[in-house]
Amino acid sequence: MDHAPVGIRYGSCAAAVYLGRQVTVADIEADALWEYRRDAARQAGLRGAWSAPIFATDGIIVGTFTVYQRLPGVPSIRDQEMLSRMAQITGIAIERRSAEDAMRQSEAKFRGLFESMMEGVYRTTCDGRFLVVNPAFVQMLGYASAEEIYATPAASLYWYTADRDAYVRRMDGSGEVRNIESILRRKDGSMLVVVDNGRVVRDKHGRISGYEGTIADITERKKAETEIFQAKERAQITLQSIGDAVITTDSEGRIDYMNPAAESLTGWESRAAQGRSIAAYSR
Repeated sequence: MDHAPVGIRYGSCAAAVYLGRQVTVADIEADALWEYRRDAARQAGLRGAWSAPIFATDGIIVGTFTVYQRLPGVPSIRDQEMLSRMAQITGIAIERRSAEDAMRQSEAKFRGLFESMMEGVYRTTCDGRFLVVNPAFVQMLGYASAEEIYATPAASLYWYTADRDAYVRRMDGSGEVRNIESILRRKDGSMLVVVDNGRVVRDKHGRISGYEGTIADITERKKAETEIFQAKERAQITLQSIGDAVITTDSEGRIDYMNPAAESLTGWESRAAQGRSIAAYSR
């Protein structure tokens, strides 16, 4: 009977789905509803078949509940009530199972995303006890496992206590933090510069019960920015001290810098000349 098409002559189940109602076949050998599946019923030694469609809550038929008899006969009123009731219970069970399967699939997808994210993901209580962290968070902080993180108070990960205090104040005050920079302490004692984006977690009464968010490692970027700034500072000192006149302009020929030698040579003040076209001074 597997893969029997839904139709009027493929047995009681197929007919019940096709008609959308309970189907009672007193004698399979004589009933036209079993014309194309009579041999299968005969081989199984079946003569009677009472079938009820199973409806989901949205009205879609998701299956049938069928009672087979080895002797011809029609169901009693009690049998009909039992058949209807069992179809309802089975419908509830099927929907519950489908919902559980969908939830498991959703959880599996979320878990895969959670574990594969490059950003560190966390959730803590209000007093700074970690509840959930993903593998990226553990790796960033240099710990061996999430369990090590769970045993570590959040406040102890901050290089500066003031950063943690500022985080909590902003969370409690506005309900979120956006692109807040903090310096954390890795397990080996080295610095980790992060950008934090988070929000508060509330209980069913609307009270703040914790915080959750993500951190991105910007340590290398901050190092590069510091090196660029230091190089710029060194260049600025050099330009200020050399004897050659230096004038720099933007792409449209507007002056943006003059060193002291250039000011002395031209008689222009750097501040006054900034933003003006160098062509006006070269006539």
